[in-house]
Amino acid sequence: MVLSWKPPSPRGRAPLWYIIEKCLAGTGVWQRINTAVKLHSPRYPVFDLQDGQKYQFRVYSINMYGSSQASAPSEPIQKVNEDGVPSAPGKVVATRNTKSSVFVQWETPKHLKSLMGYYIDGRVVGAKEWFPCNHKPFRHN
Repeated sequence: MVLSWKPPSPRGRAPLWYIIEKCLAGTGVWQRINTAVKLHSPRYPVFDLQDGQKYQFRVYSINMYGSSQASAPSEPIQKVNEDGVPSAPGKVVATRNTKSSVFVQWETPKHLKSLMGYYIDGRVVGAKEWFPCNHKPFRHN
């Protein structure tokens, strides 16, 4: 499942990141899920969810000055059967590279299923960290 949310507004100038928590719906027992990741993007893929269980999520905004209050919890939601998930896109090619942009294309997934769009991440050659290039699903390849 991919979570997404609107960044805070106004957000200020200090670098911002997020903490995400989940709980089994109705229990009120919250658990942080991005413990090893300093998340800068307002979206996050969540794995290891149990079949048939409903979950709620909430997000905190953090900067060097401190943490916000938790967002309101999401509505209860459960993961979909993987039969409904599209396959991975095919070969990715980056062309027309300039000092400030690049043109990226990829092959359409073989199994589209309920494809809503694509999230694109990038990184500087040699860097370890990826950064988001879009915050809403892009509909074309």
